[in-house]
Amino acid sequence: MTLEELIERVKEAVEDDDFDDRIIDWLNRGVLLIAGGIRRNDSSVLTQPLPGLYEIGTVSTSSTCKVDLPVDYQRDLVFAVDAGGRQLQINDSFIRFAQTYPAMNTVGTINELAVKGKVLYYQGIPEASEDITIHYHRYPVDMVAGSDEPEGIPEHLHDALLVSYACKEIFALKESGVDNSNFSTMKYEQKFSAALDALEASIAADAPPFSFFA
Repeated sequence: MTLEELIERVKEAVEDDDFDDRIIDWLNRGVLLIAGGIRRNDSSVLTQPLPGLYEIGTVSTSSTCKVDLPVDYQRDLVFAVDAGGRQLQINDSFIRFAQTYPAMNTVGTINELAVKGKVLYYQGIPEASEDITIHYHRYPVDMVAGSDEPEGIPEHLHDALLVSYACKEIFALKESGVDNSNFSTMKYEQKFSAALDALEASIAADAPPFSFFA
């Protein structure tokens, strides 16, 4: 579905033009949150990354132990190799990484990586700058034009996920403070949750072998 079609679907469901100027923001926020991972009430892990946002990029080391990740990096460093094609170990715990290399000043061949926020740490530190090729999941690009479509979201779930997300946010505002009147909010919360389940099932079937939970 295009942005224009998604907006019309939300308008039809809400029937209140007081919220029209915020619909695009809610739709884009829905895509961003889904891409970044949502923690379900019955789970201790985030929903899986969207395969459509899988990206390969390159960073260059410096004389320090760290380098900024690409500006479009959102989550899940899943694979990395040095300039010679040698796979590098990725420590999924920055605390363990820091405990192993407390000074983070080991000079030599890069053997291990860890991510903290938007920064990639590495040990050892090569004497000359080296490129590291990284595989990760990027931010989705916001929809702006009416013909734009949501990045990374399977087409058959555009309506169920994004229209439901926007509607639940709108009805949460409309029904706030009204006693015993959260029916529409709960309705779209349930639709959104069911669509997340369907999304997870589709990713589990199609995800590459090195794509895993955040």
